[in-house]
Amino acid sequence: MFISLEEVQDFWTRYCERHRLAGEVLQEGLRQIARNHEYWSDHTMQELHDVVVKRLKSN
Repeated sequence: MFISLEEVQDFWTRYCERHRLAGEVLQEGLRQIARNHEYWSDHTMQELHDVVVKRLKSN
């Protein structure tokens, strides 16, 4: 099943809202999704969250 870029971004945005995550986390997640939305459509938002937090800490 094909999931569009917008659907993955919407799912991530709602995930961030439910978990009250900072805007910086939301924005970095959206960047990661835009780079490869097909990958993130097949992985959990918790996995994306972990990647985002690790990336933000390294900067």
